[in-house]
Formats: sequence, structure tokens, C-alpha cells
Amino acid sequence: MRHVHDRQEGGTLVPPITVPPITVPPITVPPITVPQAPRLQSLPAMARPPRLDRISYNGRSTYLVTTITRDRVKAFNDIDFGRFAEDRIIDLADITGFAIPAYCLMPDHAHMVATGLLSDSDLNRFVSKWKQATGYAWSRLGHGRLWQPGYWERRARFDEPVDAMVRYVIENPVRANLVEEALLYPLTGSTTGERRWRH
Repeated sequence: MRHVHDRQEGGTLVPPITVPPITVPPITVPPITVPQAPRLQSLPAMARPPRLDRISYNGRSTYLVTTITRDRVKAFNDIDFGRFAEDRIIDLADITGFAIPAYCLMPDHAHMVATGLLSDSDLNRFVSKWKQATGYAWSRLGHGRLWQPGYWERRARFDEPVDAMVRYVIENPVRANLVEEALLYPLTGSTTGERRWRH
């Protein structure tokens, strides 16, 4: 108990006031569970990357594109099939109005940098045609479906140097410990200017 001392008001002695203690009930805060971001390995095997409605995939933009084989089958360990896929990149890029500053066919996925050359260059059309052509050829070899649905892409900002994307693509085999030097990897190449090369 807490007591308030006697005080005098108008000559009259006021008896002390007893103030009972205030009891604050304990507050129980339930534990907060923060969900962890899913690891890449836990994503659905055939997850289709979303296309963003607010982003145009037409015109003179540059994209970093990644597409992954179904069940991560190592299709491009077959160098002959890889050469066929390279030829289709070059042919279809020309048909659909794209330059390819760099591409790399890793064993179970493909990277490429694609730059639209025309106002109506359509990234979806180019990538879809390439996946269709290579997928059909793979199935004719008796291997079933080649690709996971969809593909991943990142559009370069207007002030972003394309060389950074190019380095990322051609150095992929080095990061994966497949070769010691990027240019030693057999399934890399380009369709543009001074970079017009392939193994």
C-alpha cells in the first residue's frame, strides 16, 4: 500500500488517503514467425516465371534471359545438340530482329543477352521460337520434353552497360568450374560486331 500524508485544508485535518497498489496483468506477446524465402531447390520444378504486365517486351531494349531444362536434364553435354541450338539462336535472332551480344549454353540451362534492333522486336516471340525449335529437335531424339515452361529475364536499365551482362553470361562456365577460362567453353558465342564469334 502507498499512503498519502495528512494535509490540512481550511484548518481541517484531512485523514490520510490509502491508495491501493495498481496491479498490471502480465502481457503475453505471441512469438512472431517470419517465413523464410524459399530456396531455389524448393521451388516447383516447373514453376513458370511471371510476365509483368507493366513491362513491355517489345522494342529496342536489352534483356538478360535464362531458360532451364526440364528436370535439369544436361542436354547441352551433347555438343552436337548444342551446336544445333547455337545455330537456332543465330537464325531466329536475325528473323525476329535481335542482336545477341552473348549467349552461353550450360549443361542444364541457357543464358543469353538479347537486344532488340527494331521497334517491334518481340522478346517473347524470339525466346518462344527458340525453345520450340530446340524442344522439338530434342524430342525427335527420343528424350521427351526439353524445357521448363517460361523463362526468366531482366531488362537492362537505360544507363546500365551491356558489358556487365555479357561478362556474367560468358563467365558462367568459369563460376561453375567447367573451364578455367571463359573462352575455352565450347558453347558460347555472339552475333554482334567485334564480338561476332563462336567456338
